[in-house]
Amino acid sequence: MMLRALVLLCLLAAPAQAARINVLSGEHEALTRLVFMVPPNAQWEIEETNRGFRLATDAPDPQFQMQDVFRRIPRDRVLDLETGVDPGTVLIRTAKGVRYSAFALAGGGVVVDFYSDQIRPQPRPAALERSARTAASPVPSAAASEAPTERVTRQPVKIGEQHLDLYWAERSAPDPSPANDPIAPPQDAPLALPEIAQTDSRVAAVQSNLIKQLGRAASQGLIELELPELPTRPDRDPGKEVQALVAEPTETSHLPRDHIAFKSETSVDQAEHLRNAGSQTTKTGLRCAPDALFAVGSWRGESDVSTQIGDGRRALLGEFDRPDQVQVLQLARTFLAFGFGAEARALLRELATEDPARDSLFYLSDILDERPESRTARFAQMTSCDGDVALWAVLGADPLPEKDQVNFAAVQRAYFALSPELRHTVGPDLVARLIAMGASDVAYALRPALSRVSQDDKAALEMVDAQIELDEGAPDAEPALRSVVAEDGPHAAQALLLLVDARLAAGQPIDEATMQNARSLAFELQGTPIGRRLLRAAALGHASIGAFDEGYGLLADWPADAEEDLRAQTLSEITMLLGKLPEDDGFTRAFFAHREAAIAAGADPEVRATLAERLTALGFAASAKTLLTRAEALNDTDRFLLAQVALQENDAAAALTYLEGLEGAEVTAMRASAMSRIGDHAAALNYFANAGEAERATREAWRDGNWEYVKQHGSAPEKAFVATFAADADTAEAAPPPAGPLERAESLIAASRKERELLADVLNALGPTQVAAPSEGMVGNEIAANQ
Repeated sequence: MMLRALVLLCLLAAPAQAARINVLSGEHEALTRLVFMVPPNAQWEIEETNRGFRLATDAPDPQFQMQDVFRRIPRDRVLDLETGVDPGTVLIRTAKGVRYSAFALAGGGVVVDFYSDQIRPQPRPAALERSARTAASPVPSAAASEAPTERVTRQPVKIGEQHLDLYWAERSAPDPSPANDPIAPPQDAPLALPEIAQTDSRVAAVQSNLIKQLGRAASQGLIELELPELPTRPDRDPGKEVQALVAEPTETSHLPRDHIAFKSETSVDQAEHLRNAGSQTTKTGLRCAPDALFAVGSWRGESDVSTQIGDGRRALLGEFDRPDQVQVLQLARTFLAFGFGAEARALLRELATEDPARDSLFYLSDILDERPESRTARFAQMTSCDGDVALWAVLGADPLPEKDQVNFAAVQRAYFALSPELRHTVGPDLVARLIAMGASDVAYALRPALSRVSQDDKAALEMVDAQIELDEGAPDAEPALRSVVAEDGPHAAQALLLLVDARLAAGQPIDEATMQNARSLAFELQGTPIGRRLLRAAALGHASIGAFDEGYGLLADWPADAEEDLRAQTLSEITMLLGKLPEDDGFTRAFFAHREAAIAAGADPEVRATLAERLTALGFAASAKTLLTRAEALNDTDRFLLAQVALQENDAAAALTYLEGLEGAEVTAMRASAMSRIGDHAAALNYFANAGEAERATREAWRDGNWEYVKQHGSAPEKAFVATFAADADTAEAAPPPAGPLERAESLIAASRKERELLADVLNALGPTQVAAPSEGMVGNEIAANQ
């Protein structure tokens, strides 16, 4: 009994446990919120002081936890919080003109909202506004406490902090008199305007200084400012303005830094954009492939190639001997990282299932093996993407895109990230494509990245140097290419192709050794894209020295249905060399020996015009007409040449039909010839005069009997002849008749001598009689000429 009394005495003497009251905070657009987590049964009150407000509670020994309040709110409305001298009180120091509104939570806690006097929050329902307990009614009456409390759910506004969502729930709403409310908001409250949090004065000073420095840098051209376009002022419509005022306000997020009138982006920010490359789209609306599908530089491990491939093969089969798709794709990436395109393609074809990663790996393998399938892949259209895919799109694009459709910065970054072996593999082809697109500066920029990894094997670097020299027109590019060919390395075939193209572009023949080398490599690499290009080089080499039988013969061995566009291009190039052959005998023999192939090459307008001019000049009008009429659509040059053929066949009417609608001095002169052929010499005279053919116009004046034109535009002998033989009877001076027979005879003899001299001068001035070019029948049978 004594022990129980002692324990009871100790319990009564023990002090009451202190109440830990957390103080939470949150910042909203129009208010600052504080939440005091007082116990559910504790009473509380708020009263105004000289410096702000004072909150008091009767919770036993309250300990307010206020250390994290200003981590979430600025010190603009609420300036400071401190524990009061009286127990259970908190002093809240606020800015001038700040008002408050308070209410209790159902589960315990007091919510106090502080807002500026000019900007009040949106009015809440009256039942919610009357829920605050003020100093006028600190303790509810017994009747009020016995009355059932009204349960009201408040419609939430935008929450600033996630943990405050708990305090938007139900709360009890006692019904004190409106007179006791600290603020009675009007029914028609003004529209709520966002309030931008004020920054610290020191931060404002730094911002002001930064703006001045940026303005100074912009004036010196060190930075570029993007100024937004000012919006156009719409037409005023009073009805729409009233509707806009009463419309529901939209929630807009306002940040403390929104009042700063500039934004910046550094090179680091731009590099960070690459992480989102997969969300970009091309100009044609195609979504860019993410970098993970083309990060070839990161697919190579630290161990040697045999170890990596061996480990990858052992990990291919998983449970029940089924291929592990992750390991299949990983091994394919390993193959590609070391440049093994065929091996990766075979692995994917046998074991990989449908997957976007599989498609990208197929595309990369086609690029490394220079397969034409890469041209039709969708990845070849992503040259404008800002990611690694841009490099491989340029390497696979055919035809090459325009410069403004290529993201050269992304191409350079992706190339720099490749392993040394892959830089050697794709570097020369990439440089060639960049130069062909007119981006020589980008091609030059890639050379340092290749030179740093070309200490032992310099073939790729020599190839790049040779291409750059060719682009600059340097005369010493040929020795560098021959050096790469002599090394017989992986770039020997490409160097041989460049050597042949460079000599043909310079109008130089291909030597026998180069042709034989090209034929040997073409046979060794037959069936591959590079093998067909070598076959083209060998055929052009033979044609460059006049061996057209060998050149056309190599085209007969071209694989069926293999790069028909390249074969057609080669046929056109060989036939163009034939059309420019200087010897007429060699041209005639080679043309009729390969007549069908040459006419087929006439699908190229330039080749067609060259051959037609040459055939017409040699009198083979029928062959020229056959060549021209096989064109799918006649252009202006074709019609002009057909008119020339028609004149050669004495069909002036057909010539005039072909010339209809054409303009130019040559067309006018040919139209004059046609008019002369049909006997309209007056029209021919005018056409020749308009074409600037003064001599031919004068001849038409002779044929038309237009002596006045001859007197004005003819030569001196012609003018004298016309003055003598076509003198105007009205203007001619009458000479006195001779006095006697002897004088009359001497006068006739003198006049005859003068006329003979004038006629001789005119004939000498006109020169030999010009005869029109013979027709094909006059030249003889073409087959006989071929024989």
